[in-house]
Amino acid sequence: MNYIAIVCWMLFGSVLRLCAQTCGATYITEFQYDLKKRTNWCNLLRLDAYVPIGTKGILEFASIHVYKTRPERIINDLQTFSNIEEDNLPCAIAVLGYTRLVGNVTLFAGIRNLNEDYFTTPCMSLFTNSSCGIFPTLSANYPIANYPLAALCLDYKMTLGRFGIESSLYNGKGYNGWSKGKHPFTFNPRKDGVFSITEINYQTEYGKCFGGFSLHTNGDMPDVAGECKTREREKKVSPKMTFAWWGYAERKLWSRVRQEVNLLVQYTRTSSVFSECRNYMGAGVTWIHAPGGQKRHEAGLFLSAAQFKSCNEVAGEVTYRYSFNRDTYIQPAIHLIKNGGGLHEVFLIRMGYVLNGGRVR
Repeated sequence: MNYIAIVCWMLFGSVLRLCAQTCGATYITEFQYDLKKRTNWCNLLRLDAYVPIGTKGILEFASIHVYKTRPERIINDLQTFSNIEEDNLPCAIAVLGYTRLVGNVTLFAGIRNLNEDYFTTPCMSLFTNSSCGIFPTLSANYPIANYPLAALCLDYKMTLGRFGIESSLYNGKGYNGWSKGKHPFTFNPRKDGVFSITEINYQTEYGKCFGGFSLHTNGDMPDVAGECKTREREKKVSPKMTFAWWGYAERKLWSRVRQEVNLLVQYTRTSSVFSECRNYMGAGVTWIHAPGGQKRHEAGLFLSAAQFKSCNEVAGEVTYRYSFNRDTYIQPAIHLIKNGGGLHEVFLIRMGYVLNGGRVR
């Protein structure tokens, strides 16, 4: 492990000693099974730490650690039915930076990934499909700072009554390594391009709606599939800048004491016909019941359709989450996925434990 890893772990150790009450952890373990009797066991550990600096500053640190027993995925789906499954990763930086509060504005500078701030609404967060964590028009088209990758970032948030706006500027490619040129401290706009994202939201007691767009300057980097692009090829084939936009909303359909039913709709599109994923849409319903104490029942049905370069994919998920308390939950889910490779059926069961306010994925 090189000097960057050593410095980061020393920093994290110092954070633990200085401010243990502001440290948290999240552990998620997941067992997967399909009808061809293929299995996989996936694990994600996230460690968080926050150190107040003055009255309006916070130093943030988060690391992720991923382990699974099967090197390859059990099915060949394009949207990725599990939002925690990735290649084995002993340690990677998810967040490392400084946050400053200035009135109704929050500023951040440092290393970060998109999953910290975008597409994190309560209804979307219930489902295990990766498309409910970030739209494939972003994740499939660019190697950006999306879990488990991170990149140098400037982030801006502002609230104005019921309205909110957030804008971020990232290095155009995310990293999770420790060696030179592969760590998230890398900043190389010429090679990696630059990625910017902006989102506006409006919320009431009945629901929330969001609209946003992103711009990516391609640079000289490989595409998501790994095919190396040259500047000459880019001039002839793909644009130097690509654009994506989206809108999604969550609306409360019905509520009574300790229960509610919500509707979720999503749509997104990219500007380039050369994109790996051109269109995506999704819709779902969720039911929440909090009978009292810390117990909580949540159930949901979600359907999505995505237009990929290789084929179209339709996916459905039925899931139920039971929270024993604020810290521990269990969540089974069934996925049905139809794409160019046929029909896939997957069952998974997930358990999660959140310590001291760690982040739930």
